[in-house]
Amino acid sequence: MRGAWAGAGRLNVSGGLLTTGDLTATNASSVATITFDISGPSAYGKIVVTNQAELGGALNINFTDYTPANRTTFDLFDWGTTPSGGFISTNVTGLRPKWSVNFSDLYTGGTIQVILPAGTIFGFH
Repeated sequence: MRGAWAGAGRLNVSGGLLTTGDLTATNASSVATITFDISGPSAYGKIVVTNQAELGGALNINFTDYTPANRTTFDLFDWGTTPSGGFISTNVTGLRPKWSVNFSDLYTGGTIQVILPAGTIFGFH
């Protein structure tokens, strides 16, 4: 996709590269949802925003038939400039219990990182 994506609705990214000038994932009357399906260490999509990003709505991360290693990083976004706003909610499915995702670099570097809980050995308790 080239140009701009704006408003409410759903944007599912399961592979490939989506490039847009502006990204507006917010709408006063309903919620925009961006969903990434991740099925392997390089089996996921990416959104490149060349201009402005205005964020709101929900960001969903779905791990499908794949268990990432500890501290695996996924590069989901390239921002043209620092985005304004932020996702109202971030939802993760498909990880083992007690595993988590670190979103601290999402709005600067566009990445997320999977974190295993302390005391986990080879992904098992």
